[in-house]
Amino acid sequence: MRLPIVPVLCPVLCVVLGLVLAAGPAQADTARVSTFYGEAKGGLVIPLDSEVDNSSDDLSYDLGYAVSGALGYQSRNGFRFEIEGSYREYEAEEFEGQNANGEAEIGTVLGNLYYDINFGGRVTPYIGLGMGVSFIDLDDVESGSSFFEVDDGTQFAFALHGGLGVEVTERLDLTVNYTFLGHEVDLFSNTLSLGLRAEF
Repeated sequence: MRLPIVPVLCPVLCVVLGLVLAAGPAQADTARVSTFYGEAKGGLVIPLDSEVDNSSDDLSYDLGYAVSGALGYQSRNGFRFEIEGSYREYEAEEFEGQNANGEAEIGTVLGNLYYDINFGGRVTPYIGLGMGVSFIDLDDVESGSSFFEVDDGTQFAFALHGGLGVEVTERLDLTVNYTFLGHEVDLFSNTLSLGLRAEF
C-alpha cells in the first residue's frame, strides 16, 4: 500500500496558509457557539494506483468526481462531529501498458470528528479523521488480453481530512476541503472539493 499524500497535500496546505495569512487577524475574537449544521460538497477525485495479484504492474485510474452531504454538531470547544454520506466514481485507465476498461462506484458512510483551529477571523482551518463503511461496486477490468476481478462489496473505510471554512454570512461558510479515503482493499484516493456549510 502506497500513501503518496504529501505531494498532493503540500500544495493544499500552502493554499490554506496563504488564505489564513491573507485574512489577517480579526478585530475581535468570534465567540464559539454550539449548533447543528448541514454541509454539501462536490469535487475532484484523484485515485491512487491499485496493486493486482500475480502481476508486477499496477492498475491506474482516470480522475473522477465526488459528491457528499453531512449533518453534524459543532461544540463550543472547537470539535465537530458529523455523519457524512458520499459517492465517488472513476474509471480504470491503464494496465500493463494498455488501455483498461472498468468503472469504480463507491458509496461511503463515515462518522467524522473535526477540530476547528479558531484564529478569531473569518477563515478557520480544520483537521479531522473519520471511520465507517464503503459500498464498492467495481466492474471486472479488461485490458488487452487480460481480464480479472477486483475485490468489491462492503469494506471498512477510513479518512483523513483537512481544509478551511471561510465565513460568508453569520450562519453560512464556504469550505475548501481535502480528504484521503482508504479501505481494507488496495483502493485509495485523494479528494479535493468545495462546499457550503450552513448552521441551523
